[in-house]
Amino acid sequence: LPYRDRRDDCFWSVNDNFCVPDSVYDARTNPDGCEKLGKLVKMCQALHNLSVFYGIPMTSGKDSMKNDARHGKLKVSVPPTVLYSMAARIDDVRQVTTAEFKKAGDRILVVGQVYDELGGSEFAGELGLTGGHVPKVRAPAARLRYEIMSELQSRGLIVSCHDISDGGLAVALAESAFGGCLGAKVTLPGRGFSTAVELFAESHSRFVISVAPEHLAEVQAAFANDVIELGEVSAEQILCITHKGKPVLSETIADLFAAWNRTLEEGGRA
Repeated sequence: LPYRDRRDDCFWSVNDNFCVPDSVYDARTNPDGCEKLGKLVKMCQALHNLSVFYGIPMTSGKDSMKNDARHGKLKVSVPPTVLYSMAARIDDVRQVTTAEFKKAGDRILVVGQVYDELGGSEFAGELGLTGGHVPKVRAPAARLRYEIMSELQSRGLIVSCHDISDGGLAVALAESAFGGCLGAKVTLPGRGFSTAVELFAESHSRFVISVAPEHLAEVQAAFANDVIELGEVSAEQILCITHKGKPVLSETIADLFAAWNRTLEEGGRA
C-alpha cells in the first residue's frame, strides 16, 4: 500500500524511469558494457535503499535500456539517468504552501545544511569546472526535516517554501521572488564556506521558506540547529545578498527573471 505519513492524510507513490545505454558487454561492440552495468546496479541499489528507508513504494515506471546511437564507427551512449517522479494525494489544494514570497516584512530562512558540494552543479557547469564533491543524500536528517516541515505547514506557519536544487540558494531566492513581485534582502551565514558554496552548492534536502515575524521564534525552535535566518522579504523588487559584510549580488527581480527566462538558444536555463 502507498505510504501514509503520520497525519494519515497523504498517500504517496513513485514512478521510476530509467534511460540508460546498452550494458551488455561485448568485446567489440560494447567494450565498456561492464562499467555501464555497474552504474545501473548502483542506481537500483540507491532507489531500493531510499524507497525502503522512507517507506514509499515504486509502483510503476518505464525503462529504456538501449540508448545508443551509431554513425559509422562512432558510438554515442547517453549518460545513465533515472527520473524519479513522486505523486501524492492532497485533500485540499487550498492548503498547499506555494513557492513565492507573499508579503514584505516576512522573515526568510534556509532550512537544512549546506556542504562543500559544488561537484556536478549548475555553477560548475557554467564555469566549465570539473571534479569537486557531488551532493550526498543524508536520509535520516532529511526525513526528520521533512516531518517538521509537514507539521509546521499543516499549522499554517510556513508562508512560502521553495526547494533548493539546480543553481543552489541563489536561484531559489530569485525564484521565490518572481511569483510575488517582491524582493529580498539577505545575509549569507558565516559558516566558513566560500561565497560560491553558500550561493550555488546544491546540497540536498534544503528549503528556502518565509514566515510571518510573529511566528519566527516558533519555527526556529522547531528546527533547532537546522535553520538559519537570512533576512526579510522586501517591497523593493531587488535581490540583495551580502556575505561576510560585503555585497555579493544586487540585481532587480526583472533582470533576474529575464536571465532565468531566456531560451536555450540565447544561453538560458535548461
